[in-house]
Amino acid sequence: MQASSRGHILGLDGLRALAITGIVLYHLMPQLVPGGYLGVTLFFTLMGYLILVKNPAAVQGKSFHAGAYYKKKFLRLYPSLLMVLLLSSLALLLLYPSYPRRILPEVLSVLFGFNNWWQIAQNASYFTRLSNSSPFTHLWFLGLTLQYYLIWPLLLLLLNRFRPRIRKLGLRRVCFWTLILLSLLSMLEAGLLYRPNQDPSRIYYGTDTRAFSLFLGMAAAFLPVRKPRAFFKRHRTAGHTISILAAIGILVLSLTLDGSSAANYRGLMQLASLLFALLMLMVIWMPSSLGQLLDHPILRMTGQSSYLIYLLMYPVIFFVGHCSQGSQAPLWRILCLLLIAGLSFGLRFLEQGLHSLSLSGRFRRLTYRYIFPTLLLTCLLLSAIQWQLSSHAIAAQAQDQAQMEEELKNQEKQQDQRNATAQQEESDNPAASQKYTVTAIGDSVLLDASSALSTQIPGIYVDGKVSRQAWAVSDVIASLQDKNLLGNTIILHLGTNGAFRQSVGQNIIDQLGSERQIYWVTVFAPSVPWAAQSNATIRALAAANSNVHLIDWANYAKGHRSWFFSDGIHLKPEGQKAYADLIKTSCGL
Repeated sequence: MQASSRGHILGLDGLRALAITGIVLYHLMPQLVPGGYLGVTLFFTLMGYLILVKNPAAVQGKSFHAGAYYKKKFLRLYPSLLMVLLLSSLALLLLYPSYPRRILPEVLSVLFGFNNWWQIAQNASYFTRLSNSSPFTHLWFLGLTLQYYLIWPLLLLLLNRFRPRIRKLGLRRVCFWTLILLSLLSMLEAGLLYRPNQDPSRIYYGTDTRAFSLFLGMAAAFLPVRKPRAFFKRHRTAGHTISILAAIGILVLSLTLDGSSAANYRGLMQLASLLFALLMLMVIWMPSSLGQLLDHPILRMTGQSSYLIYLLMYPVIFFVGHCSQGSQAPLWRILCLLLIAGLSFGLRFLEQGLHSLSLSGRFRRLTYRYIFPTLLLTCLLLSAIQWQLSSHAIAAQAQDQAQMEEELKNQEKQQDQRNATAQQEESDNPAASQKYTVTAIGDSVLLDASSALSTQIPGIYVDGKVSRQAWAVSDVIASLQDKNLLGNTIILHLGTNGAFRQSVGQNIIDQLGSERQIYWVTVFAPSVPWAAQSNATIRALAAANSNVHLIDWANYAKGHRSWFFSDGIHLKPEGQKAYADLIKTSCGL
């Protein structure tokens, strides 16, 4: 294993910079960089490598102080995390009075390092964004990080227990192949757990199903350094070729790989980790060329600030999205990038300045005894005041939320009853002509209006489901086709829960066939940042297909606040009737 005497390995900060860039671009422009989330996988691979490289004495059987190790990680991760949580919570309190009480369990799960499993327990889909919209959604990554930091010393204890036996077989060889085996088992589990008709967030969040990257990085740390360095020093062209091919592979996956696709969990996400491990090794084995190239000051500074960038990224996007009312204008994205960069680099310089100060004597006592407690108490006092002032708004919103959930349950129950009757009728008379000439497929907004649609449009079959995404519709269409419930007129309401790529929408259109007339309803969701992106995709699909027509609910609903519950998305009875009227008129029914 290679350890740096200065604690800095040339080029690795540059790799961090590339990974965090992909993650930020994914959250800002998921349609353009659909696989940018793979940056998280790359971070885990690098983390696994550095866990061992930064602690070579422990692996070699020398002293390892677990208490000092955990203290170091705590001081590395928690001060910045606490600051982001505090500031974001205060902003939430001002902008969304009912939010703080709802997110308290989420914040606690972040602080105690199990947020990924909390999100799994809440069925909080990473890819169904409306149901888990929060400035802390991205902190599932920190849960895995803390768990991996906890697991590493336990693996070390196991290694020390069997060290005498392992040493006879070759410590480096046994450790390498054991870690490769663990990585393969994690990959296999991810593939086996994936189900095409289910949300994959259990696999995406799971400590066990994501551990392949960590184990792969740890295995890379047991590979020799001197001999490969000597080889690639003589054969630079071969090293550069391998590096370029690995980088191209990662770039292609970042620009094309859909996070909910079967291929992602059955090989391609694992392939991205393998390619990154290979690129990382080439940087280490060729420090004089690749290492120096990736050690450019801008890349180095970005990589060293990557943790702060990650913490601040999603809160900035969340709150800018609130201020922009979901606008996808380039200026808002540029503003997000400037804020993320400015805050991250500014806070990093502040941290470095504080570390460079000699906090001794009187200044240390003032800081820890008076200044920090005063700031903390001030924040708590302001929070308490705002909490009290907003109590009526909180109560009103809570009541509105409960009413909305009750309305959705009632509509879902009525829809199920109607659909069960329809399916039974088709089953009893399979030879009869199709009864349903119109089929509507969509998410919870369509579910809201299912009764109004059934009343106003005779011969309509409605299939609405909470948190439905465009990528999940293919199986729905196939099932309705098998049951003879797919009419010649199709109404689609998709895109409320997250943006989708035009290719996904085109696959739906192709599956329905050119002989059917398809009416796609635009998304009205002022509080979510991807609504404009979804609507741009819908308009592009309508322009590209002669049998696809636009129903512009997004413009029709503007200025009619009374039609909606407090989230500005789901429909009250008045809004349900207006929605059904618009669809009936637009389709000429």
